[in-house]
Amino acid sequence: MAKLKPLYGVVSLHFAQEQKRTISESIKTVQSLSYDNAWYSSLFSLGEAESFSDIIMGFIGNWVIGFVILYPFAVLYYALWAAPWSVYEYTAGAADLVPGAVAYAACVVVMCLPLIVLALTFYLLIRHYGPQLQAAAQQAQARRHQD
Repeated sequence: MAKLKPLYGVVSLHFAQEQKRTISESIKTVQSLSYDNAWYSSLFSLGEAESFSDIIMGFIGNWVIGFVILYPFAVLYYALWAAPWSVYEYTAGAADLVPGAVAYAACVVVMCLPLIVLALTFYLLIRHYGPQLQAAAQQAQARRHQD
């Protein structure tokens, strides 16, 4: 199959399916690692939890935070290892350099979309609620100094 890949080219259904599969496997690996981390963290904190809902909320929080922390590593793996090798395997010569670079950029942008959405969400939340949070913090600090 490796010798047939250049025959399909970068602009082919086979290339798109391979990229989709690689992205999916990267995300599944991150999900599995974050799930395992949250599971074991919940097991180790059973003695500290006051109720069953504390355990569940701790598990969900650890799962989400672990996923958010590990996802950039999946993006780096994909952008710096999996995608370049895949583009290299599907290119047949110098004529495929421009389509290969465009395909690489498009695939990496697709992999980065969750990070972009998360960053934009944080930016909009800070921009919209930032002044309100800052005013509330200043009021709380003023109350502490009065006491």
